[in-house]
Amino acid sequence: MNPSLIEELIEKIGGRYKLTVLIQKRVRELMRNAPRLVEIDTENPMDIAIEEIRQGKISLVEEEEYLEHLRKTGGDEAAEEEKGLKIKGKK
Repeated sequence: MNPSLIEELIEKIGGRYKLTVLIQKRVRELMRNAPRLVEIDTENPMDIAIEEIRQGKISLVEEEEYLEHLRKTGGDEAAEEEKGLKIKGKK
């Protein structure tokens, strides 16, 4: 992975920890068959998540906003599974 890209993403998201959390959460969503928000020639969910971040398609959001998003898109069961820092896709 390109170190300058990682540094760019760290700055964009606001820190290494936040970037790590965002990637982890998005990879989990993608593995649950969440739709991709970018066109990229790979099946690797980490690469997809990183490209979505690079293009500004996802960001960290407050828990309540994220839970409401999950309720609308994945139902109450999905919302109850998640806690802490959350992400939401941008269209």
